[in-house]
Amino acid sequence: MYRIGINGTILGFGRSDGFARVTYETIVHLLQHSPDMTIYSTMTEFVHCPNTTKVPAILARSNFAGNMAKLLWHQTALPYLIKKKKIDIYYSPIPDGMLWPVCPQITTIYDLSPLIYPESSPRYKHYYRFIIPRLLKCSHLTIAGSHSTKRDLESLFPDVGRIEVIYPGYSREIFMPQVKPKIEAAKNKYGLKSYILCVSEIRPYKNIRKLIEAFVALPKTDVTLAIVGRVTKLEKDIAQFVKENKQSNNIRLLGYVPDDDLASLYAGAYAFIHPSLYEGFGLPPLEAMASGCPVLVSNVSSLPEICGDAGLYFNPRDVNSISGAIINILNNKAFRLNLIVKGLERSKQFSFEKTADRLMEVFEDLHAQPSKKR
Repeated sequence: MYRIGINGTILGFGRSDGFARVTYETIVHLLQHSPDMTIYSTMTEFVHCPNTTKVPAILARSNFAGNMAKLLWHQTALPYLIKKKKIDIYYSPIPDGMLWPVCPQITTIYDLSPLIYPESSPRYKHYYRFIIPRLLKCSHLTIAGSHSTKRDLESLFPDVGRIEVIYPGYSREIFMPQVKPKIEAAKNKYGLKSYILCVSEIRPYKNIRKLIEAFVALPKTDVTLAIVGRVTKLEKDIAQFVKENKQSNNIRLLGYVPDDDLASLYAGAYAFIHPSLYEGFGLPPLEAMASGCPVLVSNVSSLPEICGDAGLYFNPRDVNSISGAIINILNNKAFRLNLIVKGLERSKQFSFEKTADRLMEVFEDLHAQPSKKR
């Protein structure tokens, strides 16, 4: 037997962002393969995981202090802990790790937005510019969340070495078609009737302003544009931008929505729209498809790779293209129903069971060749 150590430092403080959600689900499903893995986390509540090693709570904070503490912890405390428990492979589901590894290390990169859109990620752009290249160079293997991200890695870091594409999954027990009472309860809770849903953290490259412009350009409609997601400091005046538009009464900024409500909002939406200029994977479109909601998505980066023939695509930089996609879905019921069927089928290709199975294959391969360097 060999020992696996897993980076779970991102978990804690009620974090529900995409990184935290994917990390939690990946770890849970890996533990189903081997409950003897060692998890380094502020959380000690993992079921069937007696080897959770509690780490300082500050490591889970998504701020400057937390990020610096995490970087320092990986270079100081973690090597000691790995040697103490004789860990054979260290796997990080997020882009953190040892710059001087004391065992074979696997690092995960889901997207490179801090490099591609640095103005949208002021807190991370320097980390991705100066730390990530070194981290990838000293890792035995890099896992990319999509083929699109793999191409970005190869373009930006020519000496990155071996890259494996392993798709994350989605929470199947949450995101699925919902019964009508749950849908109606969620719609009443958020004051919605007929609506198009957008789920996205609101930062510049997510392109929410262009979506609002496209929605305002539509012929008069009773449909509401409902936008779920945290408003970042870079877009703190987005509410004012909405008020300045003539259809502001039909545009709702809902902020954070719990997963249970979100699943019902997906299922009750007339359509889901994702206007992002860049995605390393694109979890919301996948959750929407799994919930039985037709998806309208940008024709860029990983989105065509993830949605396949189950998406209606548009040019996210063209207001007319976005408006045209919305009009198409509003006026073509048969097409909409066809997208729902295709989306439900497409979503079956992604699961955390498959993610964990593929990771176990990678661990086995790396352990079989412990001296193999990149």
